[in-house]
Amino acid sequence: MLCFLLSQAWNVFGVLNYLQALVEKSAIIQILEQEKEGLEQFTANDGYDYNGGSNVLKVLGYFSMVGLLRVHCLLGDYHTGLKCLQPIDISQPGVYTIVIGCHITTIYHYGFANLMLRRS
Repeated sequence: MLCFLLSQAWNVFGVLNYLQALVEKSAIIQILEQEKEGLEQFTANDGYDYNGGSNVLKVLGYFSMVGLLRVHCLLGDYHTGLKCLQPIDISQPGVYTIVIGCHITTIYHYGFANLMLRRS
């Protein structure tokens, strides 16, 4: 009975859809693109919005991109994993470097995906 109730606990499509929905709802990709153009200060403010708005959804979307990289790497889809992380410039300090566990896993999975794709 308990196995039937928890049958969706490891549903890969559910996890991927949930993480992608967080990325889309937060509009973090557009925010990071605006930051590259100099219109936004997301990374410089460590994800905080000092104008009184909440940063929870934006930060959830940001870390969901790292989660998508991890899941795609576990599935062996390295190209899609790297594509999910494309808006984040990992050569610069960012919001992901604040949480040391996220920093380590981002660099590890990014490097592993590039290794498996035989990129230098």
